[in-house]
Amino acid sequence: ALRFSSPSGLRRYLVVAMSLSLVDALKDKYGETDESQNDTDWIIEFNTRPQLNRMRMATVDVRVTTVGPNLGSITPHLRELALTGSALDFHQLLLLFSELPSLSFLNLSANEFRAGVGDEVEAWTRSDSALACEHQASAVDSHGDAGAPWSEGRLRRWPALRSLVLNKTGLEWRAVNALLPFFPRLRELSAVLNGYQRVWLDGTHDFLATVRLDGNRFSCMLDVAPLAAALPNLHELSLCDNKMLCSVDLLSNPV
Repeated sequence: ALRFSSPSGLRRYLVVAMSLSLVDALKDKYGETDESQNDTDWIIEFNTRPQLNRMRMATVDVRVTTVGPNLGSITPHLRELALTGSALDFHQLLLLFSELPSLSFLNLSANEFRAGVGDEVEAWTRSDSALACEHQASAVDSHGDAGAPWSEGRLRRWPALRSLVLNKTGLEWRAVNALLPFFPRLRELSAVLNGYQRVWLDGTHDFLATVRLDGNRFSCMLDVAPLAAALPNLHELSLCDNKMLCSVDLLSNPV
């Protein structure tokens, strides 16, 4: 029988026991190839599922806490990932982007970001870790995508990401604001049910055209007015299920 000297010891054991990496979750759901396997029946059964090294889209709906080793080499063509109900911390999220720099869509709905993640994000953006090394910069291909992070003014960036979903994560808006410059070609942002009372953006984001902020706690259009100046190509701003008590004409009253 397992015995623990303190409740904290039991908690640490449970955290480790319940840990699951994204790599393991993908292998559990989609299987993995074994070229040395000669069993014809096994090959037929496996071929009914997509192979990880050829997949472009994947969905994982189990509680993942780490990225795991060699994700990029295991899924080199993965472009769209729905990773819901997980518990990746900020550093694991950075590792995810580093392993999958060509990711164009990421859904992190209901990811359990720990308290204080806003401080972590802001500290990271000011650190040397947010700067791209020379060997990490790469040219953007003819389709506007990149195979690796590239730098602009030495700032590490992931230009392939087009759509980011942060619904029901509780991720502080200041963390979102700090992260957006690292995704310079992001077109869609969804941050539904996060309890936001006010939003703003530092600088401009020319590509961001769709922002969904439904189910937050905005009480007035002034709470979202700063987005007007920061998003010159904004086409859709969704604010459903916010209890707006007042409104403002953003064209007549620019903020």
